[in-house]
Parts: sequence; structure tokens; C-alpha cells
Amino acid sequence: MQTQRAVELRPGGGKGGPAEPEPGLHKADGQILLKYLVQKRRRFSPQGTAKPKHDESSPS
Repeated sequence: MQTQRAVELRPGGGKGGPAEPEPGLHKADGQILLKYLVQKRRRFSPQGTAKPKHDESSPS
């Protein structure tokens, strides 16, 4: 029951924050995704420097 209340009182959950049954899991997933994206960006960084326009065109 507390988890549901936490979700409602947590507007900073992000996309689908209240939709997630447990904000804790959502937060953990967000951190993991951020780390994964950061690593990918760093990996593509050396190669992307030659063509930064391509990276900007597709941020996904």
C-alpha cells in the first residue's frame, strides 16, 4: 500500500512515473538506462567527432 502512495506522491518519477507500480524499480531502470546511454555516447564519441552532425540528427 505504501508503494502506491509513494508513486502518487512522486511527480518526479518521469515518463509513466505513476503508471509504474513501484517507483524504486522505475528509478533503478532510469539510472541503468542513463549509464548505458552514457557509455554508448562515450563509445561513439571518438568516431562521432568526425561527423557530429549525424549524432545530433539522431539523438536516440
